[in-house]
Amino acid sequence: GPRTWHEMSLSQPLATLLLFAVIPPQAVSSISAASPLRTLPRRVFATQLRRQQLPPSKAKKNDGGDPIGRRSLVLSGIPFGLAAITGALGAPHAKAVESTQGGGGHDGPFYVQFDVALSDHRTEPVTIEIHPDWAPKGAAQFQKLVNEGFYDDCRFFRVVDGFVVQFGLNGDPEVNKKYRKPIPDDQVTQKNLRGTVTFATSGPNSRTTQLFINLGDNTFLDQRGFAPIGRVVGDGMKVIDAIYGGYGEGAPAGSGPDQMRIQRQGNAYLTKNFPKLSHVSKAGVVSVKND
Repeated sequence: GPRTWHEMSLSQPLATLLLFAVIPPQAVSSISAASPLRTLPRRVFATQLRRQQLPPSKAKKNDGGDPIGRRSLVLSGIPFGLAAITGALGAPHAKAVESTQGGGGHDGPFYVQFDVALSDHRTEPVTIEIHPDWAPKGAAQFQKLVNEGFYDDCRFFRVVDGFVVQFGLNGDPEVNKKYRKPIPDDQVTQKNLRGTVTFATSGPNSRTTQLFINLGDNTFLDQRGFAPIGRVVGDGMKVIDAIYGGYGEGAPAGSGPDQMRIQRQGNAYLTKNFPKLSHVSKAGVVSVKND
C-alpha cells in the first residue's frame, strides 16, 4: 500500500532527489501530527520526497542523501509561512562584510553570504547566521560545502509558497557524486520558524547537501528530526521571498524541476527547461561587523 514520504524515501535510495518536493501549506491542516502524510496523496509526494530530503512535510531523499522533513508532505521541499521567527527580519543588519576562509569558531556563530541572482538583471545579498551550538554537525557540513564552492551557481529548484525554498544540488552532476556521503544527525534544539535554514533529509542520518529555508513557521518539522543550523538575518527574507517560484511544485506532483534529472543532467537541464529559476551566484563565509 501507499507509504509516507519518509518510508518511501528510506526504502528507495533514488528517492533522495525528490526530497525537495513540498506539500502546499494549505494541505497541512489535513495532516495529523502522528501521521502527517496519511491523509494526502502519498503516492505522488513520496516520489518527490525520495528525490530530495526536506523538512518533514515533504521529506525526500537525494542520491546524495539529502532528505527533508514533511511540512505538508515535507520539505523534501521546504516549508514556508507568514509567521516570522524572532530576529528573522528584525535581526541586526550585517554591515562591513569581509570575505574570510574561516568561520566564527566553535564557540559562536559565523556568517555566510549568498549572492542571490533573482533574475538576469538583479542580484541581492542574503546573510545567513550559522549557529554551531544549534546543530554542530550540520553547521560544520554547511561551512565545508560553502568553502569548497559547492553552492556556487546552484538553483533554487523547489519553491512552495508559504512553506519552503529548497536548494543544494550542484549544477555539475560529477560534483554531486562526490558529496553523497551523509552526515550523522544533530539533536533538534531550535524550532523551524520562518527564516531558519535546515538540511533536508530522507530519514535518520541522511543529510548531505540539500537545505531549505522556511518561508513560514513549520514547527511540525521539529518532531520529525529537522534540525535548523542557522537563520537568515537582516533584510535577507525580503530577497528570499522574491525568489522565483512560478514553476510550482516539482515533478511528479507538479510541473516544476525533477530532482532526479537535476542529479543526472545538472544545470544544463534546468537552464533549458526552467530558465527563470533564481540561483546562488556566489556563496562565501564572511565576517560581519555590526554598528
